[in-house]
Amino acid sequence: MAREEATGRRIGFVVSKKQGKAVVRNRIKRRLREALRLRLPQLRPGTYDLVFVCRKGLGTADWQAIQSAATKLLLQANLLTDGEKTQ
Repeated sequence: MAREEATGRRIGFVVSKKQGKAVVRNRIKRRLREALRLRLPQLRPGTYDLVFVCRKGLGTADWQAIQSAATKLLLQANLLTDGEKTQ
C-alpha cells in the first residue's frame, strides 16, 4: 500500500511463493489491501509500520473471512479507535 505521508503509516504484505504463482499472490495482496483500506479511517493516529504475513488458505478465503481476520489483527494490536471495537 502506498505510504501515507500525512500520517507516517506504512503497511506491507508478505506472501510466500508457497501460496501460488504471481497471479494468486497478487490477488491475495489486493484483497488484503482493500480490507485494510476500508479500515484506514478507523485506525489510531500515529506513526507506525504494519507488516501482514499471509498464511496458507488466504487465497481461497471468502471476503468476509478476510475482513474479519484483518479487523481481529488490528484489534489485537490495539490500532482501532475505541468506537470501532464493537463491530
